[in-house]
Amino acid sequence: MKFKIVMKAPDSIHASVEQAIRDSLPDDYNAIEDADGLLDERRAEFNERIKKWVEYGEYVTIEIDTDADTARVCEVS
Repeated sequence: MKFKIVMKAPDSIHASVEQAIRDSLPDDYNAIEDADGLLDERRAEFNERIKKWVEYGEYVTIEIDTDADTARVCEVS
């Protein structure tokens, strides 16, 4: 059987993106002259890259197939 779960998780997605951004920064990023600009640039880049799966920055749909014992994140249609 296949079914879909739609989750609305704006805080979780935002927190995960923020953590991924911080993990991607160099150790000395605070010493960078335009650190805030770098953060904004990375946020835009990450949000652009995940929009294929995350709708409106907060909705994710997972399709579960119990016959195949699989789960996948669906692309935004």
